[in-house]
Amino acid sequence: MSRDLRIPLSVLARWNETDALTLNEERQLAASTGNGELTEGQWVAEISHVEIITGTTAVAPADIQDVMLRLDGREVYPNIRINGRMDASTAPPMSPMRMLQQGRWQPHTYGVPIGVCPMLPGTTYRDPRFCTMPKYKRSVSLQYVARAAVNNGTTRQFVVYGYLYPANVVSEAIGNVGGSFALVDQLRGKSVSVDYPVKLASPDTWTQLPGGQGQGAPAIYPYLRDSVNLLATTPNTPYQFRETGGLVARANQELYWSFQVENKALWIQRLGVRATAATMRALMIQLADEEFPSRRGNGAAGRGWPAQREYNPLMHYGHAFPEAPQDSLTYLPIPLMDKSIVVHREIGQVNVLDNGTLVAIGGVRLAAAGVLVEGV
Repeated sequence: MSRDLRIPLSVLARWNETDALTLNEERQLAASTGNGELTEGQWVAEISHVEIITGTTAVAPADIQDVMLRLDGREVYPNIRINGRMDASTAPPMSPMRMLQQGRWQPHTYGVPIGVCPMLPGTTYRDPRFCTMPKYKRSVSLQYVARAAVNNGTTRQFVVYGYLYPANVVSEAIGNVGGSFALVDQLRGKSVSVDYPVKLASPDTWTQLPGGQGQGAPAIYPYLRDSVNLLATTPNTPYQFRETGGLVARANQELYWSFQVENKALWIQRLGVRATAATMRALMIQLADEEFPSRRGNGAAGRGWPAQREYNPLMHYGHAFPEAPQDSLTYLPIPLMDKSIVVHREIGQVNVLDNGTLVAIGGVRLAAAGVLVEGV
């Protein structure tokens, strides 16, 4: 019989840098230099979240982007792309002194610790929908790209937080993980059924569990992505965040999911938007042929959730201004949605709308987070 394994949150790796970076320089942060190595066979670990501090101000942030995890020396971890800019950070400081935590703005982690993950109803199996933290057995490292030059002396700190488990207690304390469950789209009242194979947690199966890179099909991963408009908007026309047409810079910035024939389901639980352009009006989600929230009247003013620079009451994230002074180091996590959505066997997209005057290049940033199931 499994029991809850209550392990305290730990720093799994940490790097500090102050040297200069050139435009588009790619940097690898080795596990050995960040104390990110484990003694294989003695420990296993899972990652709760990453914290990045670049520079001392969010007014002129170091442009650190495309931050990616590498676990056990494998290829980059799929579906987590972190923005390290302090104004639009998706890995902000989690300290209550640095982060506003209230209502929709609850701290964002990559899942529930597997040691306390709830059981599937009516079973003694840990629910795979929730214990999705990335898992590894040997090492964790990071890589990133400087999208603008960074001066010498600018502090950059990268911290990986998570949970470290003694290998010899994993099976007894955690037990089995898996079973049949449904991803529920609360917005539309529909669901997607998933049959996830039941596995006994152990050092040998650790990376085959949800969040691990050794899973078969179906596979479950945490999902985190951010994007920025690469072109100016066309007035009064929804702007799509997709690579086709050059609307975003790279495929891993798309917030356009073409899942009509792909065996994937994306369970979106968090969605954020931050506008630096005064001409931004609204954000909306389109699922197949339906737009949410529903239109109020025929004009552009009746579309979407408000997402203006000075009035963004539901979905603001990153640097807290105007909720906090512009020169403060106070942040908001990507906010929880009131109703989660599931994109499956359809096209899903997040779009923005200007106020009739174009939004210039880089004038709006978006971020989405949730759970991705492959092979369903």
